Amino acid sequence: MKKFLLLSALLAAGCCGMQAQDQKPVEESQASEIEQLRSEVNALRSEKEADDQKNLYKHIFGRQKTFKIGMAFNDFKPKDGEKVSANYGFMMGLTKTYFVHPNPIGGFVKFGIEATWFDITYINYKDFGKVGLGDYGGMIDNNDPDEDLEYDLDLGMHQIDLGMGVGVSATFAPFYRHSNALNELKFKAYVNFMPTYSMVLRSDKNEEGDDEVKFSGAFVPYFTCGAQASWKVLSLFVEGRWGSANYKFTSFDDGPSEKVSCSNSGVRFGIGLSF
Repeated sequence: MKKFLLLSALLAAGCCGMQAQDQKPVEESQASEIEQLRSEVNALRSEKEADDQKNLYKHIFGRQKTFKIGMAFNDFKPKDGEKVSANYGFMMGLTKTYFVHPNPIGGFVKFGIEATWFDITYINYKDFGKVGLGDYGGMIDNNDPDEDLEYDLDLGMHQIDLGMGVGVSATFAPFYRHSNALNELKFKAYVNFMPTYSMVLRSDKNEEGDDEVKFSGAFVPYFTCGAQASWKVLSLFVEGRWGSANYKFTSFDDGPSEKVSCSNSGVRFGIGLSF
């Protein structure tokens, strides 16, 4: 009887051990599947976060073109004459920023190459007839009754600059962490080199005291330095520019030509549309 009970106990223990061994591989297989699913979920979550971050950067930095219009003021200074200041002026231009890296550094700053596809500036100078250009022009007194009445038709002095340029910029989005519209507020600082064809038309008095219209065209290597604030499609900008060149003035009345070394310096500001 004792032997029978002992054999029964050994048989039961063996069966339980076999069941435990059969169950262990099943549990290991389930654990492996769960771990695999967890890895896939984490990978999908990371991919979604990366896509969301990429879409956020595109939302903030996606508008890379800006069409600008604004006011322009300039000082035209002949080397041997007095400075002529602008009465008023206008400008218009189109720029595009080509970022040199896809993701912003620190999440909020991107560096880029500035391309100015066209830049047009018109300047009207005030009281040009009273200024004189040193050896290249005379002083004119509007109050002199003996002055030729044709001076009333004086065209004054006008300047038109047509240019294209390239430069570098840094764009900052300090509120990129905000989940509202404030994250689209950006600030940009830039420096450009802008080769420009500058045309100047001016009326002056010749040696005989007669009115004489002169024209000059020169290539001016302008440098511009400015800042721009943008929110969504709206932008505000201000910039300074300076450059010098030799202007060769030619008379429309077959008078002698004159070559004048002149410098330009001024400021421009206005609004822009970013897209």
